[in-house]
Amino acid sequence: MKPPNNKIWVIGLYFLSTLSIAGLIYTVQDRSENTSLAEGQNSPLTYTAPREVLIINKISTQRARETARSQIPTIFSVDTSTEQLVIEGILSSGFKAETYLPLLEAYMSPDGVSKDQIPVLLEAAVVGNTATKREDIRLTLNRLLLPTYQPNLELTETARDAAAAAVAPIMTSLNAGQIIVREGEILTTETLRVLDKVGLYRAETQALRQTLTTWLTAIAVAGLLSSAVFFGRRHLGALAPGQFFFLVILSLLLLVIQTFVFTTLEGLLIIAVAPVLITVLVSETVSLFWGVCLAVISSFLMLNPSLETQVSLVILAVASALLVRLLPNRLSLLIAPTLGGAIAGSTYLAITLLTGGTPIIAAFLPALFIFVGGFISGITALGLLPIAESAFGFLTNFRLLELSNPNSPLLRRLLTEAPGTYQHSLVISTLAEAAVQSLQGNQLLARVGALYHDVGKLRRPRFFIENQFSEENPHDHISPHLSYLIITNHVREGLDLLRRYRLPRIFNTFVAQHHGTTVISFFYKKALEESESTEELNFRYPGPKPDSLESAVLMLADSVEPGSRTLQNPNPSNIRSLIDKVFDQRLHDNQLSNSPLTLRDLAVVANSFERTLTAILHKRIAYPTAEEIRSLRLDRNYRRNKKVSS
Repeated sequence: MKPPNNKIWVIGLYFLSTLSIAGLIYTVQDRSENTSLAEGQNSPLTYTAPREVLIINKISTQRARETARSQIPTIFSVDTSTEQLVIEGILSSGFKAETYLPLLEAYMSPDGVSKDQIPVLLEAAVVGNTATKREDIRLTLNRLLLPTYQPNLELTETARDAAAAAVAPIMTSLNAGQIIVREGEILTTETLRVLDKVGLYRAETQALRQTLTTWLTAIAVAGLLSSAVFFGRRHLGALAPGQFFFLVILSLLLLVIQTFVFTTLEGLLIIAVAPVLITVLVSETVSLFWGVCLAVISSFLMLNPSLETQVSLVILAVASALLVRLLPNRLSLLIAPTLGGAIAGSTYLAITLLTGGTPIIAAFLPALFIFVGGFISGITALGLLPIAESAFGFLTNFRLLELSNPNSPLLRRLLTEAPGTYQHSLVISTLAEAAVQSLQGNQLLARVGALYHDVGKLRRPRFFIENQFSEENPHDHISPHLSYLIITNHVREGLDLLRRYRLPRIFNTFVAQHHGTTVISFFYKKALEESESTEELNFRYPGPKPDSLESAVLMLADSVEPGSRTLQNPNPSNIRSLIDKVFDQRLHDNQLSNSPLTLRDLAVVANSFERTLTAILHKRIAYPTAEEIRSLRLDRNYRRNKKVSS
């Protein structure tokens, strides 16, 4: 049975999945565009305040606090242990009490003795003594006097810290739109702090964001592959492992190259290679989803691309995928992404100029790079297509159109060596193409497959009725079993020719399955007339039965077309009766048991066959010959002359 038509919910799920991936990426990325900012580097952009905000002016505040600290003098404290040592030294000096007593009283007074007062007190102490004695007293007492007031650094720092802390922070008003740092300027600690204050920078979350960036990239790439498989499972399921591997590797390489190129030349977008190729190699639906996913992931990996660049990426991918279907030949792979680049570049320029703040010249250069990137994508896709076709076995519409050319080698042979078979194949291809198109299948594949389904008849063309242009039939002179072997051998011979001419392997199904396991009834009947012991199994095609929509329709067309040539009166009613009869025979013979066709599909195919055969077998008016017209003219003139003479 054919899978149900789930187009609406697939499109809805596709939209939600794309939106979820994009939302997850942009939420964590925190569109601040600067998670990579660091002190000492050049600012990548000109940053302005998004709103009015008060911030602490750390430089002015620090200067005011240093001034407050400097105004606090050094604090001194009395060293009592030193004072005791001085007193004990003076008392034990051996001098008379009247000599040192005034000095000692002054030293022990609450105000103490300053350094300037010591010489005066020493002179008073030595009065009345000899010169030698005075010098001895002066030296001894001067040696014994020690300072007892010492600087107290701890108390001084405490007092200065208190004075600095008492200074209120000096605030600066930052107006909305005011420039914080210009592009190219060196980022300082103060600049980063201001950016942090206004919400444009989060230094404490950079490591976390980098980790999340790495993991989300991996998740996004995995989501790309799994989503592409899910949404394109009908188309991707028909791909060989090597073909799917080619698409995956191509996408990953494009992501890496795009990220590297963007860091060097902003605007040079080459991501269109993938959607263009996938449209041609797989389908437009898969290409659109794949292209949007690649665009979203690319914008994430590029590290802070502008909004204009992100929009241009998506437009380039989508426009290229859609445009390539509108063009008929291989050059579409070059033209489509080039036009897509022009559209995306124009969009980039328009958005940049509408948002303002960027000179026209500065906006024009990235837009030009986007256009050039589309052109480079086209050249790359054009070069990769032959590799995909030859090395990985992809069958494109371009290749099918080339194979449908009557001048292709095998069709040329069929036309010249088996012209009846060629004409039969043309009719079959017309029937199959119209019917498969009605079922929304691959009508081009059905048409071209039908053109090649009977190429095996080239080995012995005269043994097939459509190539017998004389009364003599070679089967009249051989046994029914030998005729069976010759007829069924055209399948094996066809497969051999496909291999020798290196035609796509998918054509093997059309050659091998177009008769299924049906009975060659003409020779089976003839064998029964000659021998009653003949088994029907001995006159069946080897198969296999059709297992695809296109090959099943081809088998039905190949069964109906010969019968339509035997109709005496090929009007729509007789044609429909023939179609219904053939379809019933194939159903009861279980020839469609492996195909995806449903009874509803069979009704659609029958209606299509009826319309096509009615057009092919239409009646024509029998035009009179020149001799008949001449005879009528002579007869008319004779009667006219006779009437005049009478």
